[in-house]
Amino acid sequence: MDNKTRLTLIERLRDQNDDAAWEEFSDTYKDYIYVVIVRMGFNAQDSEDLHQQVILKLWNTLPDFSYNKDKRFRSWIARLTVNLCKDFIRSRSAKKNTLGEDQDIRDYYASVRLPEVEEISQKEWELFITNKALANIRSSFTGPSVDVFCEFMDGKSAADIAARYQIGTNSAHQMKARVREKLIAEISRLKADLD
Repeated sequence: MDNKTRLTLIERLRDQNDDAAWEEFSDTYKDYIYVVIVRMGFNAQDSEDLHQQVILKLWNTLPDFSYNKDKRFRSWIARLTVNLCKDFIRSRSAKKNTLGEDQDIRDYYASVRLPEVEEISQKEWELFITNKALANIRSSFTGPSVDVFCEFMDGKSAADIAARYQIGTNSAHQMKARVREKLIAEISRLKADLD
């Protein structure tokens, strides 16, 4: 997806009934949004609830969204997500206090971290882009090349990898180098297209 396509997608999202546009948006950003929520320290149930709230808020907000080419779209999504998380904590904390809930529940909501938006956004975006790039290039390789690369990234030795896949250590290093080269190119492409 190039920048023009992304802008086209944002324009298409103005029509809340354009299911194809919303599916494309969801495929691109849903995991990123969910990970940002989880990294703030919410439990699985609250993360699911918040994820749905963010998607609904985006569905309601994007028709009036004005794209600013000088700002990152993903930063806007992260800020919207964090603001909804803050509202969620305030709402739940107030509700728990008025219902006389126990201290453990109040402590849980007090412990949820709301780190700097840009910091969490940047870290999760880099991980998201890397995982998406790896998934995108996987079909370009036959055999165990991508798995060999991943095992190197997990810190396994060339000898252990070679033995596991019944290949030579030189072959393992060559597979790693080919995947790395293609992965770097795909990460660059995705950053240019989605950032």
